Amino acid sequence: MGNSGDERSARLIVVGKTGEPEQYRLSKELDVLPGESTAYKGEHLRLGIATQDLKLGRFKKRLTDWTFTDEAASASIIHDDKPMKTGEVRVLRDADALRFGDSSLLVIFMESWSDKKIWKTIPLEPNGDAITIYCQDMESVAAQENPDPDDFYYAELLYQDGKWYVHDHNTRKGVFVNQIRISGMQELKMMDVLTIAETHFIFRGNHILYDHVKLHENKLQIHIDERTVGSFLNKHVLLEDIDLMIEPGNMVMLLGGSGAGKTTFVNAVTGYEKAKASIREGDLDVYRDYDKIKYQIGFAPQQDMLRSDDSVRMTLVNAAQVRLPKDLPEDRRMKRVETVLELMGLQPVENSLVGKLSGGQRKRLSIAVEYISDPTLFILDEPDSGLDGVMARDLMVRLRAIANQKRIVIVITHTPDRVADLFDKVVVLAKNSEHVGRLAYYGSIADARTFFGRNTMEDIVRAVNGKNEGGDGLADSFIQKYAELRKEEAAKA
Repeated sequence: MGNSGDERSARLIVVGKTGEPEQYRLSKELDVLPGESTAYKGEHLRLGIATQDLKLGRFKKRLTDWTFTDEAASASIIHDDKPMKTGEVRVLRDADALRFGDSSLLVIFMESWSDKKIWKTIPLEPNGDAITIYCQDMESVAAQENPDPDDFYYAELLYQDGKWYVHDHNTRKGVFVNQIRISGMQELKMMDVLTIAETHFIFRGNHILYDHVKLHENKLQIHIDERTVGSFLNKHVLLEDIDLMIEPGNMVMLLGGSGAGKTTFVNAVTGYEKAKASIREGDLDVYRDYDKIKYQIGFAPQQDMLRSDDSVRMTLVNAAQVRLPKDLPEDRRMKRVETVLELMGLQPVENSLVGKLSGGQRKRLSIAVEYISDPTLFILDEPDSGLDGVMARDLMVRLRAIANQKRIVIVITHTPDRVADLFDKVVVLAKNSEHVGRLAYYGSIADARTFFGRNTMEDIVRAVNGKNEGGDGLADSFIQKYAELRKEEAAKA
């Protein structure tokens, strides 16, 4: 998507009702023309808009500013909720939005070029629960050894009376809708652009799009040569040749049949059981720097260890006392408890005894206990086990919110298809003919369906499972196919 070149150019992002946004370089004067579909030719940008006009407008640089001139005689053009007049010139600011005609087609102006943007989706479901959207001010946080939670700016999306609203929680930098700072709650209209600090969100009715910047300095790099058990003379290889990298902000599904190596993989990544491997998160090595990084890794097992006679709040307070740094001020510790209670939807039952909770509430509390330490890498083993479809999806939506805080979330689930749309990527492990767990695929959910030629995640697992396990017995062929794909991608890099 987009074009190559230096970062001194500006950028235009074209957003329609459906599909992923397209971005184009703006480095010289550019005419905007109507047409049957969107096309970029370098000297003009043709938008899929039906109108009698031969020309819609023109982008032009004036000294250090970019401007847009309305040159349409009939089509209406709206700049940040303010209609333009024919011949009018407007100076553009970063994240300004232009709407053309009644097509719900949006063009967003960005002051600088970047090809390191990844558009992600947050589904919106009118189930009564508020959805929290976050952004971190990376500059202010980078300057601090122990960032304050207030440096995470956020707003809530709420569904009321058939409409979606955005609610600003008194963030220091504010929440903006179409470049206008809001106060309290404001109703959202289709294709509204929300800005929180350095992140932009686009409201598209049943979902929110947002631009995610790859944070290479904090990526998780996993290189597992092998994980073995037994002695030198009787060695058995459990896992072999796993090589992948996960960016912060990604929620990753971990799939594989029985014996494929999922638990071995998780134990190797967390450092619980060391492998012949290099596991790095940013500048830290999980094995070598374990004492420094162990509090950045959270793991929520399938079975909880909760005390039934404690209250929900006391359970989290106790967890905070054990898992957070001992020199952390008490007000910061309690603020973390409040944040996690809210994030996991436990405030309504915070004074209830654990033994009185429903299955879904107990599962969320178990996850909250592990998340209280604010890990940058969070791994969960079948968190939706035993939950019905509605409760399971609600839980996964909350995990999606954690990933949106620039965390890495890895989830093992045996019911993947009901929540697949919430995930960014999928890891598929398969047991080859020598009974060794290997990497059969790592990539996006959509690309996985194409790669395996299967429509569902469950069908993908079935494809790599052995015939004696009710599968198609195709593990070896897909392991080889993915190995060849990796070679091709490496050659192109």
